[in-house]
Amino acid sequence: MKYYYLYNLNEKKPVNAGYLQNKLALYTNLDSAKRGLFQAKKYNYAKYELEIREIKIK
Repeated sequence: MKYYYLYNLNEKKPVNAGYLQNKLALYTNLDSAKRGLFQAKKYNYAKYELEIREIKIK
C-alpha cells in the first residue's frame, strides 16, 4: 500500500497537518496529494519549497 505526504525541502522535514499539531498529513492516492500540495502552496506565505514524497507499507 502506498501513502503520500508533503515534504518541506527548506527545513528538511515533513509538513504537518494544519489542524493537527505534530501529526503528518497522509494522502492515500496521488491525486489527493497533488490537491494537498496545491493548497499548501496557495497558503505558503514563507515561500517554502514543497514536494510530494511516497511511503510504501507492506
